[in-house]
Amino acid sequence: MEIKRSRPPFEKIMIGPFLVLGEMTIFGHYMESLKITKQATGKSYPEIARQFWKIDGPMSFYRGFYPYGLLQMGKGVPVVFTQGEIKYRLDMNTNLSNTNKGIISGITAGMSEAFVSTPLQRLKTLAMTNTKLKGANTTPILFDLIKKEGIIGLYKGLPPMLMKRSFDWGIRFGTISKCNQIIKNRNGPDYQLTAFDKIGTSFVGGAISCFSMPFDSWIANCQKHDQKNINAIQVAKNMYHQEGIKSFTRGLVMRLFHSGWYTAWVVGLGGIIYDNIKK
Repeated sequence: MEIKRSRPPFEKIMIGPFLVLGEMTIFGHYMESLKITKQATGKSYPEIARQFWKIDGPMSFYRGFYPYGLLQMGKGVPVVFTQGEIKYRLDMNTNLSNTNKGIISGITAGMSEAFVSTPLQRLKTLAMTNTKLKGANTTPILFDLIKKEGIIGLYKGLPPMLMKRSFDWGIRFGTISKCNQIIKNRNGPDYQLTAFDKIGTSFVGGAISCFSMPFDSWIANCQKHDQKNINAIQVAKNMYHQEGIKSFTRGLVMRLFHSGWYTAWVVGLGGIIYDNIKK
């Protein structure tokens, strides 16, 4: 099949941020707050929820959201654009299977996202895990962090973030491509994926990406507010010394739901909107 395209899909740059904003606003941010705090503290979800409510009341659902969580809506840009562009180049220049092209383009998209999301994730994690502060407006955290650690402090946790995001999105897009191919094989080569198919396979891809869970917990512990100024390797050693492998699997249940939810929004719904724009 001949692949024609006159330019990169710049529409995806516009779509990405709004998809991430929608996902975060509708339960996504709260699920991530619970997950990150559990990873960093080991407390139960009900205990964390009660503590957040005691501090912020109804706004506990958006603790750490403004401004750094809100700014993370930009992390959808490198994912949807980079993955689409790399996938197109692979379609044009290789004979790889759709699954392998999904994995390679996902890894590339994940690495690009890591550089955008690490500083914002650090600030958001500081806001979530510091229960001495109200979480409605966390703007002062940036200035406090730069004063104490300098600009480099914003990129604390970058090495595990690069590993997590590349592994994470490689799994997601690889799984989505494989699931889409299975559906087409069952329904015939001319079958067009429905909106339900696209959102469903995206949710499955996101859920399967939980294999990157150890990196997720590692990042949260690198970036939490009471972490000493030590490198990522030492953080991992301390985590293992405290609770062994269990330290790297905290928050798995919430990660399962949140990853599926996020991917369904960004990839599934994003693909549906982009296809309609092209028409």
